[in-house]
Amino acid sequence: MEMDKLKLGERVRNRRRELKITQSDLAKRLGISVGYIGHLERGLRSPSLELFMTLCLELNVTPNYLLQDYLSVAQDEYSEEFTPEVIRAAKNFISAYETSQQTY
Repeated sequence: MEMDKLKLGERVRNRRRELKITQSDLAKRLGISVGYIGHLERGLRSPSLELFMTLCLELNVTPNYLLQDYLSVAQDEYSEEFTPEVIRAAKNFISAYETSQQTY
């Protein structure tokens, strides 16, 4: 199953607008170009795992919010695809997300 980059991009754009953040501001926060944000929002690019996790933090959303059209609710179906590196990155993301929520 391939990630729906258009829907992910739409969610990024909609959330960014909800937060009243410009593409330029988001790009600065993420350390990427404004053009790359535009490509993400139009579904022309897919973020790396690191950028995806940072994007979730900056937009104050969960990974599920951005990937809800891609990930099945039944996680067992994909459990064999999760490598130790992905699991470790996910745990780090969750820890960082929980820490950021405690500061609000």
